[in-house]
Amino acid sequence: MSTKNILFLLLVLAGLLLRVPLSWGFSMNAPAAGTAVQTGSIITAQVDPGNTSPLAEVLFFAYGADGRLFGNGISVLPPYTWTFTLPNDYVGSVTIHAAGHVLGQATGTAPETTVTIIAALPALVSLIDITVGQDQKLFVMRSGTTDRLYVYGSYSDGITRDISGSEYGTTYTSNSETVATVDADGTINAIEAGRTIVMIKNHEKKIQATVVVR
Repeated sequence: MSTKNILFLLLVLAGLLLRVPLSWGFSMNAPAAGTAVQTGSIITAQVDPGNTSPLAEVLFFAYGADGRLFGNGISVLPPYTWTFTLPNDYVGSVTIHAAGHVLGQATGTAPETTVTIIAALPALVSLIDITVGQDQKLFVMRSGTTDRLYVYGSYSDGITRDISGSEYGTTYTSNSETVATVDADGTINAIEAGRTIVMIKNHEKKIQATVVVR
């Protein structure tokens, strides 16, 4: 490689270092990825800035697999921590995201880190019954269209939770897939004119919905 090319690469590298702050080691200290916690728990997230350039603040937010936002906050002093409470009616994966605002940075890429934990039911809480959403016992659809089933579980702690997703153990079966199919998360696909029954099951609890395609 010629001297001219080496000088050119050094200039490019210097320019990148000036534009992008150092963000080696920016990571989430707590909670650990994959940690199982009970619904309703108070969660404390903490960021280790590592070798990141001096931070003005760290922005946090947390959300569920259904897109529900559980909260957001800002920490301006180390240790960079943020506390939020999981709702009692949510079970499933919870994503916690943190982004650092580097002191004096106007452009460039902010250091970021994400962990996912699992909100689970307390051991003594059991499923009592399941229901579908309001007016969802009967679907009247046109072929080629889709609709979504929503399933709710009533639990022994008195709380009703959305258990529509397959990750909650809910399964769906259409008894005539030539009329309509239903995927693992409850989306109904109308195929051709006819009538079918969708059986919904979670553990030993069962309920059904009728789909009529015109």
